[in-house]
Amino acid sequence: MAEVVTAEKVDTTVNNVTTRTYKIAVRETTTLKDQQPSINWKIYTTDAAGLLNPKPVETKSIARWETLFNQDLTPNVGASLGVDQASLTALTGDSDVALDDDGAVYVRNSGSLIQVTDGADGAISFESSEVLPDGFSTSKVVGAQAQDNGNILLAVEYASQVGDVSDKSWVVHTLTVQGTGASAYASIDWTKAVVTDDMSDYAALFGQTFTQDVATLGA
Repeated sequence: MAEVVTAEKVDTTVNNVTTRTYKIAVRETTTLKDQQPSINWKIYTTDAAGLLNPKPVETKSIARWETLFNQDLTPNVGASLGVDQASLTALTGDSDVALDDDGAVYVRNSGSLIQVTDGADGAISFESSEVLPDGFSTSKVVGAQAQDNGNILLAVEYASQVGDVSDKSWVVHTLTVQGTGASAYASIDWTKAVVTDDMSDYAALFGQTFTQDVATLGA
């Protein structure tokens, strides 16, 4: 089921020229037998004449949009608009990165946790666990670190084991902070991803040791 929840005009001024658009929040609820309803959001944009951009922002985590729409779209999570800091779960050993109940990633910027987006303004999650016929594969965020230039590095671990063969690698992503205050978010730049099977050069930067051992699934 899809329903329009709210809409808001957005005026953007560049070089003394103001452009008006409208943002429209659509909530999509999917209910499967014997399962809790799954909610996804789509944020559509129209121009001043009402012409709709057919490619919406798609996200499971709507909290960071609440300040734009000036409406509490997550009434069961906190009482204020924007990301509810208290509802996020920090990683063990790294309070500069946290996850929400949907696994979406948040990183610390100027003292507050802000949402990581996928480059198209949607929330992103790296948390995954899959059982294979003769093993398993997992992925998870393991650390974040702010840089002097204002960017943030995000480390994601990938591990697998098939039979007696195990493998572990990491991807270090560069995040660029956009916006300010409660509207701030960290956009991922996929073109700057660094893939490595040896994180020794990053150990001091992230303040942790990255082991090559592959833990048993569920351990």
